[in-house]
Amino acid sequence: MHTRLIGFFVQILTDPLVASRAAIISLLVAAPLLLALPPKGLAPFAANVAIPTLYPTARWDSYYYLRIAKDGYTAVSGWSTLAFRPLFPLILRILYPSFRMQDPRAAATAAALVWNLVAVAIAGFYMEKLTKLFLGPKAARRALVLLAVYPSTFFLSVVYSEATTILLVVASIYYLETRKPIVAGVLGFLAGLARPETFLLSGAFFVKALVSPAKRWTRSKMILASGLTALSLPVFLAFSYIVSGSFLTPARVEAGWQKCSMICFMNNPVKHFFSPTNTWPFTINMIVMALSIIFIGGAFIRTGVTRRVSDRLFPYYLWSLALIGIIFYVGEIRSWARFQLGIPAVFWAQARYGVSHPRIFALLVVFYAALMILATVLWANWYPML
Repeated sequence: MHTRLIGFFVQILTDPLVASRAAIISLLVAAPLLLALPPKGLAPFAANVAIPTLYPTARWDSYYYLRIAKDGYTAVSGWSTLAFRPLFPLILRILYPSFRMQDPRAAATAAALVWNLVAVAIAGFYMEKLTKLFLGPKAARRALVLLAVYPSTFFLSVVYSEATTILLVVASIYYLETRKPIVAGVLGFLAGLARPETFLLSGAFFVKALVSPAKRWTRSKMILASGLTALSLPVFLAFSYIVSGSFLTPARVEAGWQKCSMICFMNNPVKHFFSPTNTWPFTINMIVMALSIIFIGGAFIRTGVTRRVSDRLFPYYLWSLALIGIIFYVGEIRSWARFQLGIPAVFWAQARYGVSHPRIFALLVVFYAALMILATVLWANWYPML
């Protein structure tokens, strides 16, 4: 027991994803000093959280998470908070009274920082175990390195739900792969209450049940895990009906927001791309999306053709391609890189390629790290890296 516990902590402390958090948080704190002012016309609408060193971790959607944590879901601004799932703000609500600060927003921000560190550590632990299971130890280490320097990795350390999401997604897949489908289904259900698109993981679990060589009883439990994961969507919509009187309030709120999806972008690409506040966010997110499509698409084709690991990886590559396609067409372009943090197959495909092409992998890591530094500085200075 003691040996396993020591091994667990050693694995976490040597995890490059965990080790990178000190650099990420330091960069977030220093970022406002690197640019003199927020971009013209973008007034910081999230109230200052009173502690200057914490303030750069609360931007954009952080306002809504902090508001839900403090006041719950309210009718203010047309139920705008119902665009956000409840699990992450509920965790903040539970934790922030432990931080004895006069300003609840500052306490909730401190709670988010601490919780995200814990979530990242556990997520890294499961990510390494799961990737080893699929692709071996070399690929596992490379997947963690990629996640540590990914251009949107700073979202795992700010007041956003991404750290909670990746923890639950990776742990859910891990338990499905180790023949504990009920645990996987419960974790998948919770993941769907952290990020709205995560309920689609149910599709991967269902396909997994169809192609798995496991016994019929085990496949039946995999289908149950798929159902539990999908259940997160109707449960949240039922909650929306109870509090706001409509099942469709979350969809109505999101539809009313100003966002630039690919459809919007193609209406006037020159105007959108060369807007002073958009050029760098668009560039970073488009590069990340292009690389993800190339690597995931290649891995999907290779897996489907060779069928060497199709019973294990095929469902997750299929789910990833479907989700990336949805994100590509209807998702906010400036959020593309953030959305991909919850898709572990993005990192599996690149890590697997990196094992056989170490020099290209090294260049990719350096390139991602440079984009990550730029993206972190932009986000902390209120540029729309959403």
